[in-house]
Amino acid sequence: MGTPLNVLIVVCLISFFIFITIFGRLPGLRSVCVLPRQDARELLTSYRRTPIGFLDRLIWIYIPHILSQLDRRFTKGRIAQSASPLGQYLAYKKHPIFLVCYPPLITYVTKLPTKPH
Repeated sequence: MGTPLNVLIVVCLISFFIFITIFGRLPGLRSVCVLPRQDARELLTSYRRTPIGFLDRLIWIYIPHILSQLDRRFTKGRIAQSASPLGQYLAYKKHPIFLVCYPPLITYVTKLPTKPH
C-alpha cells in the first residue's frame, strides 16, 4: 500500500505547485484591495496578501533567493555557475525526444478524418 500512496502524494504535490504557479500570478489572488473608510476624501487603500499569492512568492522568489545566498556563502557561487549550462540546455535547446515524437504526432493529427457537419 506504500507505493500507491507515495505516487498519490507526489501527484498531489505536483498538482498543488502547478495550481500555485498558475493562479498565484493573478492580480485578484495576489492581493486584495480593501477600502477601510468610505468617508475619506482620498481613497485609502491597504493591501492584504492572500495565501496563494504568498505561496507563489515563496516558491518563485523567497526560496530561490535563500538558495542563492547559501550558494554564495558556502561555495562562492560555484553551484549556480555549474548549473547554468544545464538550465540553458533545458530551456533553449531542442531535445531529441521532442524532435522525434512531435512531428509524427502532428502529421498523424492532420491526417485524421473529420466528420462533415
